[in-house]
Amino acid sequence: MVNEELGSSTTSDTAEATRWMAIFTSHSVEDVLGELRKVEPFYVDEANRSKVSGPLNCALNVCFYGCVGSLVDVVVGDEAIESRRMKEMCGALFVYFDLYILTLKRIVPKIANLSSNIQKWNVYRLLRFFPLPTKKYTSPFYQVEANYIRTGPKNSKLKLWYQEAWLALLRHEVLPRPLLKRLVPYLGDSVLAVLRDASLTGDFLFRVFRLGDVFAIISLSAIFRLIMEYNFEFPEFFERVYALTTPSVCYLSYRKQFFSLLDTFLSSTHLASYIVAAFLKRLARMALLAPLCSQEPLLSLIRNLLTRYEGVRVLLHRDNPATLEADPYNMDETRLKLCGALDSSLWEVKVCSF
Repeated sequence: MVNEELGSSTTSDTAEATRWMAIFTSHSVEDVLGELRKVEPFYVDEANRSKVSGPLNCALNVCFYGCVGSLVDVVVGDEAIESRRMKEMCGALFVYFDLYILTLKRIVPKIANLSSNIQKWNVYRLLRFFPLPTKKYTSPFYQVEANYIRTGPKNSKLKLWYQEAWLALLRHEVLPRPLLKRLVPYLGDSVLAVLRDASLTGDFLFRVFRLGDVFAIISLSAIFRLIMEYNFEFPEFFERVYALTTPSVCYLSYRKQFFSLLDTFLSSTHLASYIVAAFLKRLARMALLAPLCSQEPLLSLIRNLLTRYEGVRVLLHRDNPATLEADPYNMDETRLKLCGALDSSLWEVKVCSF
């Protein structure tokens, strides 16, 4: 008799899991909201505490007897979710603070165990379209008291679980490189500003930087933001940027982005003259070899540096050296203090003007 009841319960849960799978994958977002509204969300336990009900757990995460079909199962599953679908779902569900917190609390433990690239892409798309926890969320989806998922006056719980979800994804040692090209710029432009402790992304960003090429460049903006806004220590930052500032950049598709970043990095009025001089010489030398499409951005950047920093204008007015052979500047020296830029001149700019 017990076995018969267990079998009946298993069959029922399997059917429920299958139903939720279909709802989350193929129904309109209006239907998804409608089905979730039918669920009795909470119950009060013997200690008079609000608890998430079995039906809501089934919809969001816990399907009994190993059945797969919840919202979290769909996100961390091996079926790719299109960006448009994910955007619609996030925009409809997670404007409500209770669904926001309940979903993130359930998905964070699963993110650590992602194994396939499809799963990693799905989680990235979820977080990409998850509302930023910047505005005050006052409306719950379920009009029922549940103290443990209330938001605080500064959305502290939203920010906590939003940060935990991102960090869980960033801790993966291997993420698809096409995914990194999308994730890193969004992280730097939008996510860092709303995290409770943005410095916790530092290890990930340095890992991306060490991949080199385009990955080093796209990670620089976020790293620079950590340094300037969150007092993150990276004493060799300008040496690393200098090492990337090579003639090969002029032939890459992302050269405009790099030159724009470089202009931003070198905009501080507190930079030592030897740092600015080293970049001036490197950029001037690059201008000699650059294609026409890169010469104007390079010369504009040189002009900006000369305008900002009076201490390096002597390089422009100095007549000697006038040739490559007589130039004390060593382009191969990686240490900015020792490259000899301050003892040189900008003879390269004069050559480019002819």
